[in-house]
Amino acid sequence: MTHAPSERTLAARDLAEHLIHGELRDLDAQDWEAWLARFHPEVEYWVPAWRQGLAPTSDPGGEISLIYCDSRGGLEERVRRLISQRSPASTPPRRTAHLAGNVLAEWQDDGSVVATAVFQTFQYDWVERRDHGFFGQSRYRFVRDDATDGWLIRQKRQVLLNDALPGMLDFYLL
Repeated sequence: MTHAPSERTLAARDLAEHLIHGELRDLDAQDWEAWLARFHPEVEYWVPAWRQGLAPTSDPGGEISLIYCDSRGGLEERVRRLISQRSPASTPPRRTAHLAGNVLAEWQDDGSVVATAVFQTFQYDWVERRDHGFFGQSRYRFVRDDATDGWLIRQKRQVLLNDALPGMLDFYLL
């Protein structure tokens, strides 16, 4: 027996899909300014590593992470390194195509929206003429920004399921 989602749940999912797809569009367009503007100043952006088997790390302060930034400033630094070509993981920058699906979302008591999705990213290294794909699961927390009357990403956690990396990893490749 299936239960039909409420109108409130559907509205949360529609909002989350719109916000997630917008973020991915900015990544594919390499519109770094627009991408950064989607994040709360105190965002937590985390890609945990795997301890073993089916157990990802659970403490970004005490265990290894593939990527961890505890503020938008950390993301801004990663973008600066990418643009200045000081990022070995992204020299040269790769072409990407991001996909997200199976989005589920719920309103929280504090007015935020928590969403989960699966993702797949294709990347093409045009110098080496090689492609690679990543896939995994994402969890977002979106909060209302009173200054702009818009929504910002307050938390983003991506669990990379195929973590046999062909090289170095950077934020825009996920």
